[in-house]
Amino acid sequence: MTAKNQDNYADGLFIEQYKILAHSYEELQGKRSSINNMLIVMYSSLIGLYNFFDKTKLSSFKAVFSIYSLAIFISVVWIAIIVKYMFTEKIKYKMIHEMESKMPVRIFSKDSQDSYIANSKIFSTSSIEILLPIMLLVLFSVDLYFNFHG
Repeated sequence: MTAKNQDNYADGLFIEQYKILAHSYEELQGKRSSINNMLIVMYSSLIGLYNFFDKTKLSSFKAVFSIYSLAIFISVVWIAIIVKYMFTEKIKYKMIHEMESKMPVRIFSKDSQDSYIANSKIFSTSSIEILLPIMLLVLFSVDLYFNFHG
């Protein structure tokens, strides 16, 4: 293999690795969105079940306590999932950004640079997204405490 063929092969391999990484980054965002939707449906079901018990007066201490406990558990799991995805996204984004620094055109980095890197600690999607499970965790925890101890 000549030096030119080796360079062409290495360039082609580099481009394919970049494509795979960019695709996996986009898939990760889609998976995160699907998981969030599933957890929102679970919360909606719990709230509906709680309202059913409350309106029909079928609620017992065990049933209500179970609903609150499950809601708190879902909140904790949801927060853990968001944090995991947040770190994984940042790692993949940095890898893409690093790969693009060696390319003549930086399409992915240019698209996301202003919205992701500049605001990563203040208003990134993950930091806003994590507010919902935190608020629900606090709400259910406080309500559980005051319903059963207050």
